[in-house]
Amino acid sequence: MLIIFGGIRPAADHREKSMKNNEKTAKAWQAKILVDCERILQRQLTHIETSFVRSREGFLALEMIEDSVSQMDAVELNAYLNSGHCG
Repeated sequence: MLIIFGGIRPAADHREKSMKNNEKTAKAWQAKILVDCERILQRQLTHIETSFVRSREGFLALEMIEDSVSQMDAVELNAYLNSGHCG
């Protein structure tokens, strides 16, 4: 627990704030990946393609997707985003 002026604040409050920051970071990262995908494909993404990226929230998964996307041409990226799996 964290001691604060006027009482004790449970560590859970700190964890909750950290989780919200992680969610915010993941959402921003997903948005960047989606922009990169649209730039490469030169079109808006379909719901399925957007869902492929948005369904991944872990930092390692997002790093892998970002690295993969940056190395793909449009044909490879189209297949990847519609593959339904990460990897």
